[in-house]
Amino acid sequence: MSWTTEWTSVIFSDEKRFNLDGPDGFQYYWHCLKQKEQYYSTRQQGGGSLVVWLAVGFGGRSSLVFIKGRQNHKDYIKQLETELLPCGSDWGGENWIHQQDGASIHSAQGVKKWLDDNNVQVFPWPAKSPDLNIVENVWAMLVERVYGQERQYENVKELHESLDSVWNTFCQKDIQNLYDSMPNRVFELIQAGEKYYELLDFTVKLRMEEEIEEVILLPAAILLPRHFGKPQSRLRVQTV
Repeated sequence: MSWTTEWTSVIFSDEKRFNLDGPDGFQYYWHCLKQKEQYYSTRQQGGGSLVVWLAVGFGGRSSLVFIKGRQNHKDYIKQLETELLPCGSDWGGENWIHQQDGASIHSAQGVKKWLDDNNVQVFPWPAKSPDLNIVENVWAMLVERVYGQERQYENVKELHESLDSVWNTFCQKDIQNLYDSMPNRVFELIQAGEKYYELLDFTVKLRMEEEIEEVILLPAAILLPRHFGKPQSRLRVQTV
């Protein structure tokens, strides 16, 4: 079984704010170096924005969930009940795992109980580790398509419709390609000696050339799923 196959059991999720005036309120936007840089004007009154949540798996993806106002843990549970639980096994297989960030409502006791009651396994994920979350790449592709050609929006309804239209025509193969990149992402982080804020006391056996050669203690940000096949790279991994 390959490392890529193992990563396909993980369902990634995240949320992001989209503004009328451009991505992230003119503070940041996705820019392809092969194309001319885009510029955005900003309104004195700040325009408006939408907060969007989504989840992606190798076998499918959620609809866009538009979050209104301040979300609490009950809202989040309802979101998971509607968008994630019915489809988890279709997207990630029988033993699917949910990845979520460390937002306070995600770690609320009510959410933890709901996850336990519904046998939803949660993937350990420390703060400030976006490198491995493929939703970051999905956001980048959405931003490129929603705000392409320096497009801005007159009102929230127009932005909402554009986001829905882009997401409904999004190619699942693009998401699958991101899953295929996961083994290389992991090895690049290890090779770069990336430092993280949290470490899990978790021993992982790494299978190399069909035999266990080494036992390593991995940072939580590069913790791998349950079973390990032959990696795509022959990089020698050192003990952390």
